[in-house]
Amino acid sequence: MKSLNEYLTESKKQYDLRVKMAVPLGEKVDPDIDDKMDVFFKRYNPDTISSARKLMTQTNPLEFASQGTAIDVYIVDAKLNLPVAPHILQQQLVEYLSIPEYKLKVRNLADPLNELDEPDEPKEKEAIMGTDYSGDEGPKSDGRYYGGDYNSDFLKGLESRKFEFAKTESTQGGADAGEGSKTSPLSGQNKIPNPGKDLGLKTARK
Repeated sequence: MKSLNEYLTESKKQYDLRVKMAVPLGEKVDPDIDDKMDVFFKRYNPDTISSARKLMTQTNPLEFASQGTAIDVYIVDAKLNLPVAPHILQQQLVEYLSIPEYKLKVRNLADPLNELDEPDEPKEKEAIMGTDYSGDEGPKSDGRYYGGDYNSDFLKGLESRKFEFAKTESTQGGADAGEGSKTSPLSGQNKIPNPGKDLGLKTARK
């Protein structure tokens, strides 16, 4: 049978909170911030308190957007044994640390917004050169789209089309055929009649 202390230990609830502080870019957080946090959180019977650490630099931190982009964000995580609402703790810390309220935020550690504090690091990309391709990604072994065989077939195709084009023009009179071989658009005759010549009329043209 469990003792009273064991029941109390199992039923004990802890409160995880995260404190965020905005510091101008290039400046350091208060060097005594860890000692100050230890003193402040004693009133809530803390289980653990982390040291202040700087988050990865972000272009525009969501909770400090009003301060522009020239800031760094430091966080302190605390696990408390006594309950306290984040907004109450925030107001108390603002007064205790004597800093503007817009430079300090407190949230529950389980708040979804905290997931934006430390985004997943991008995976390293592997080099393309020297990679063994498989399936459809690999080069075509039949030389269909590249290589000497493809170039040779391509030139042969151009040559054959050139001969077909020349043959077609020769059967239709060609582009350089004489005037007499052209078909008149009006009469449909191959030879366009010359009234002066056909009737034997004298003209100035020889």
